[in-house]
Amino acid sequence: MTVGQIRKLAFGCHPAAREASEYASTAVARACGQAVAVAHMAGHSRELVRYTKKALAGSELARELEWQKAHVPGRFREYVYPDADG
Repeated sequence: MTVGQIRKLAFGCHPAAREASEYASTAVARACGQAVAVAHMAGHSRELVRYTKKALAGSELARELEWQKAHVPGRFREYVYPDADG
């Protein structure tokens, strides 16, 4: 895919976030946009934890962050999750 195609897909998540009726749904839409945007700019990957924390709490949050960390290639883990509590 081209950078333009990736950007279009990532930006497509903003209307979904604005139209969402629940705070968690808004956060999930924005997290999806950030995840897609990683393909054109790695810095977006650092926003995944922030939006995950907005969408989930408690044990669900812990499980999701654990799943994310387990599925990020090791060479990227420190970049995406720079904080020990992230």
